[in-house]
Amino acid sequence: MKILSAQQIRALDAHTIQHEPIDSSDLMERASQTFARAFQKHFAPSQPVYLFCGTGNNGGDGLCVARLLEQEGYSISLFICPIGDYASPDFDLNLTRIDKANKLSYLTLQSISDFPNIPPNAVVIDALFGSGLNRPLQDLFKYLVSYLNAQDCHKVAIDMPSGIQADAQLDSRAFKAEHTFTFELPKLSQLLPQNHSFVGQLHILPIGLDQSFIETLETGHFFLDTQMVYPLIHNRNKYDHKGTFGHALLMAGSYGKTGAALLSAKACLKSGAGLLTAYVPDTAYPIFQTALPECMLLTDEDGKKLSSTPDLSKYKAIALGPGLGQHPATAKMLKFVLEHSPVPLVLDADALNIIAKHQWHHLIPPKSILTPHPKEFERLCGKAQNDYHQLELLQNYAHNIQSVVLIKRAHTVIATPEGQLYFNSTGNPFMGTAGSGDVLTGILLGLRAQGYSDTNAAILGVYFHGKAGDEAHQKKHHLLASDLIDFFRLDNK
Repeated sequence: MKILSAQQIRALDAHTIQHEPIDSSDLMERASQTFARAFQKHFAPSQPVYLFCGTGNNGGDGLCVARLLEQEGYSISLFICPIGDYASPDFDLNLTRIDKANKLSYLTLQSISDFPNIPPNAVVIDALFGSGLNRPLQDLFKYLVSYLNAQDCHKVAIDMPSGIQADAQLDSRAFKAEHTFTFELPKLSQLLPQNHSFVGQLHILPIGLDQSFIETLETGHFFLDTQMVYPLIHNRNKYDHKGTFGHALLMAGSYGKTGAALLSAKACLKSGAGLLTAYVPDTAYPIFQTALPECMLLTDEDGKKLSSTPDLSKYKAIALGPGLGQHPATAKMLKFVLEHSPVPLVLDADALNIIAKHQWHHLIPPKSILTPHPKEFERLCGKAQNDYHQLELLQNYAHNIQSVVLIKRAHTVIATPEGQLYFNSTGNPFMGTAGSGDVLTGILLGLRAQGYSDTNAAILGVYFHGKAGDEAHQKKHHLLASDLIDFFRLDNK
């Protein structure tokens, strides 16, 4: 699913209106009907609705929604906040429809003294600006949004919380929605951590915009969905065997952190690697032999850390990092692997911390996959001014090292060397537990061993890692990292 700029979204609306063809007011009606149906799944008619409209097209959506919800038995209190002397034609048309129906009254807000008292069980709907805003909130809108945010009630935004721009940084306050119902495609700003307190739970509502035109629009930003992910999965043939699916090498673990290596190893095999050798400290030998008999073992003579390197030549994919530690001898071992690996690497955890500490970025083999969490990324690339700047740093870093780099978080973002950004749509906060990242490293190692490209392995690994977390959460409340392995399944069903 593409993520488009505000300018592209306007062009998409215009193209749909011209080529469906459909009148702009009828498209607005269709979008509002879709919103009203979604709204009714979350809020009952017994809850009073306070709906605040600007005088642009987002306000026109709000007027449509007010009329539709009133027809469904909701008690509507409607407020209009003029945007200077401006009113869009579709706003005026829908206001005329409300006047003619004579079922809804409304108040035009002229000053702070006009702000209503809102009961705690009410639902406030924000239809002030939507995705077209290109400057910070000003004048009465600034005070209105602050007032609404302070109310102890439910809050919903139509398309975009007012105060947030679709694809750029705004230094302003914004409406804090519990739910944001956006139309057809997600907006970049809705997927960034800094905007979560404003966006709340994101719902993407298809409204029949022209799909063939969407395909022609160029963008480097994507939101992972089934249509994008499932075609990437390799089919398995009848006479394939373990040798077909690659031999992986996992270099991981240190004293007290064998569990990280074990989780990664289990995930690697569960993701479909044909063979796995784990290179671990000698003290981890009995643990692995007991807990994971499917895994072959090589051990470092050092019982507590990795300080040497096995023969790297026979492996199709190699991963380093989980539970590795940062001992100087381990760092020396990692440098040797970076300089001599015959294949791209999967790098996580302490492997990344060592690279950042010693500034060994230039040693990373091209087409590797790096999986930092936000703090590890900060060590690699420096502190970002905001989330948009972080995306810029991420794209530049992926380009500079010619590797795929992803930042693990809600809506994990994957950057390719070519500049594309892929935002994940799966996963949940209950995956925020020790070992989840180790599981992802193992999955990525297994996919690379099977012959998936760096980009496709990252897309599939992140998406199905999150999907496993979602399925596990349906069965369990709090999760262990091992639950992600149990529920992991790479298929297109």
